[in-house]
Amino acid sequence: MSGGADPCATPGALFQSSSADLDRLLDNVGAMVPGLTTDVLTMVAWNTIEDFYQRSTYRREHVYWQLDPQQIVLNFDPYDSNWRVCRFLYFSGLQNVKFIPPGRVQDVTYPTPDTERTGEALLALKPNNLNVALPYDVWTTYFEALMNGVLHRLYMQPGKPYSDMQAAQLHGRLYRSGISSARADAQAQHLREGSSWQYPYFAVGGHADGRQGL
Repeated sequence: MSGGADPCATPGALFQSSSADLDRLLDNVGAMVPGLTTDVLTMVAWNTIEDFYQRSTYRREHVYWQLDPQQIVLNFDPYDSNWRVCRFLYFSGLQNVKFIPPGRVQDVTYPTPDTERTGEALLALKPNNLNVALPYDVWTTYFEALMNGVLHRLYMQPGKPYSDMQAAQLHGRLYRSGISSARADAQAQHLREGSSWQYPYFAVGGHADGRQGL
């Protein structure tokens, strides 16, 4: 936005960000809740998007790891420059293991093994900032879920001109329903028919370096 002007101060102005999809979300919410500032709306939108990914585990990555002799720690977080690990959904390959949130695994075997260890992990990821480009299916299939999540958080704020507990409860139910659908979609690997496949990446030398493919 040029000159730091708040688009809410100009009748009919639209919110502007680095993403046309995000703009659409901000514009839709702004039209339903007049008087919002850009800072408040973008903050609530980011909180909703992060929460959506954490609760739905919508983005999942199946990885293969390798731990060198005398190494005891695997670090899967961050996954890359835009995505962070928020939880482990599956892990195999170590008998005595300690999970250190959000994305580290420690082999607590004593004495420290002098052999190479390998295994697999299923990671749930979340974006690390509001400017991360989200996939097309999130902005289409789950657009209303995200919008309901933003509205739920806004209406829940006390002492605001738009505070509305009844509306907050309604949009909260719709948001949670959308999250449940997204989680089911992720658990089905985004398929309704056929079989799935994916390119894994290796964690080499005790660190998951984010490279995909073999």
